[in-house]
Amino acid sequence: MKHWLSVSATLLTLASSTNAFAQYPQPTQPYPTQPQPYAPAPQPYGQPTQPYPYGQPTQPGYNPQQYPYGLPASQQPKQTTRGGSEMIYLLGTSAAYGIGTGVWIDALAETKDPGIAVVAPITLGAAVPVGLFLWDNYSKMGRGVPSSMATGILLGALEGMGVSGMQSSLSSNGWSFKGHSTLAFLTATVGGVGGYFFGDYYRPDPRNLSFIASGSGMGAVAGMAFGVGATPRRADATRAQASDYAAVGGFVGFNTGMLATGALSIAGVTPSYQTQKYMWVGFGAGAAVTSVVYIFYLFGDRPEVWHGLIANGLGAIAGAALGGIMSADLKDDVTGKKTFTPPFYLGAGPVPGGGGMLSAYGSF
Repeated sequence: MKHWLSVSATLLTLASSTNAFAQYPQPTQPYPTQPQPYAPAPQPYGQPTQPYPYGQPTQPGYNPQQYPYGLPASQQPKQTTRGGSEMIYLLGTSAAYGIGTGVWIDALAETKDPGIAVVAPITLGAAVPVGLFLWDNYSKMGRGVPSSMATGILLGALEGMGVSGMQSSLSSNGWSFKGHSTLAFLTATVGGVGGYFFGDYYRPDPRNLSFIASGSGMGAVAGMAFGVGATPRRADATRAQASDYAAVGGFVGFNTGMLATGALSIAGVTPSYQTQKYMWVGFGAGAAVTSVVYIFYLFGDRPEVWHGLIANGLGAIAGAALGGIMSADLKDDVTGKKTFTPPFYLGAGPVPGGGGMLSAYGSF
């Protein structure tokens, strides 16, 4: 009986398995016996799939094999809009121009009341730079335009003051303050307008404009030293005579320095700001070193001690030239990532067993 029940259970199990298998359809295609082929292997490194793997060149003469990471800095396209430092230079100069214009208006109106006299200088001293700021905000100025305008205003005003100084020194019938202020206003205005058109047309490098301004200043100082030093000794000589020579020498030196640096700029000389800084250092060092000439005036009967200023003027010019030559290869930081490193550091912290420790080390 037990064997019959076991055989019956086995048959029922086989029957149910057969019915379950019959419920699922058989596959219409045989299972793949081999795997599908893999995707083609990638190309080895160094074989670009495009003729310009680092981007389509935008400048003529670009060679991706020679410059795979782009053109070097020396061949990058020039900046077409003004820099931030240019606008600061213009705003500062225009504020001084506005104040001077207010003083000129007070001179024409013969204002005597101090409370009223400050109205025009303060108003124009703020209105002129604000107007230039709004102009630049509406239509961004081009590269070199703000520097040209500021330099033109500065040099024009100094030119007018130089002419006024010579007129006062050499003429027995001097101008009034109204005449001097009118001349300075006109020359500064002409310089600013001319600087705008010059900068808008030529788009000069701002460093050249700083170079011209520096050359004019050095020439004026050295020229005044030459003028006083060349003052002859006469029985009727007075201090006014020395001031006459100083006015003429300063005027001649100012224009000589402006023309010389302008000619060098046109010829392609563009000294960096670092080089110009060392030119001023050399200018002062040259004047200081040549001051040893005054030691020789202590011996013998040489009362014309002011002639030593000629040596100071020559030494200053020679020092500026040497400073420019020796620092000609210095470049300006154009990345804007230059950071200040302090000369020494201080640190404090605990020590084992309690207490504290103060440490210092330098980065000289």
